[in-house]
Amino acid sequence: MEAQRKVTAFVTRGVGSNAELLVFWHAGAGTQIPAGTVEEGETFEEAAAREAAEETGLADLELLSRLGAHTYDLPEDQGILSRKVALQTRPGPDGPRTNWSFRNVRVRIVDRRDRYARVVYEESDLDDGADGLVYARFEGWVSADCLLHRQQREFFHFTARGETPERWQQLENNQYVFHLSWRPLRPMPGGLLAGQQAWLEEFYDRLLGAGSH
Repeated sequence: MEAQRKVTAFVTRGVGSNAELLVFWHAGAGTQIPAGTVEEGETFEEAAAREAAEETGLADLELLSRLGAHTYDLPEDQGILSRKVALQTRPGPDGPRTNWSFRNVRVRIVDRRDRYARVVYEESDLDDGADGLVYARFEGWVSADCLLHRQQREFFHFTARGETPERWQQLENNQYVFHLSWRPLRPMPGGLLAGQQAWLEEFYDRLLGAGSH
């Protein structure tokens, strides 16, 4: 089954007891680590490097390792738009199209009719449909064959080379202001978004091991 491809990047600096994890905060979303969607033609590794650079503003990042991968099956009432599609006001090949076009976003499926699905997309400050500050809501019909029901995510560890600031801001996608800072890797940092905190816990020993050499 085809899946949406996502990446998460853990960025650290220093070694041993001096190792630190890079995190960022922005309004409405809380504290996070770099993550995003694999674009057409990219490998997982290339996407992770791009997302890490875009969201941190750091140019000198070195890939240390691929940490692992997860595959998620979405609930029956959810899907991911696999290609850019305009929402329609009614189902069918002749359904009038709206001005709202989306791709690579998770939607709720609230109705089905023939080979069409009525979906709801809410724009928020959080990734993967987590509860956050919802600032826009869109609803309409799409062809059911453009919906994916599985997501694959790969995790990577990067290290920052050279001099890096202690705190700084980064404008991402000309929309979000990220406030970046370093946190000691020992003890384990807390306060990340719930899903990201679980990923940190899963890969924590490997991050520590990489930082000990």
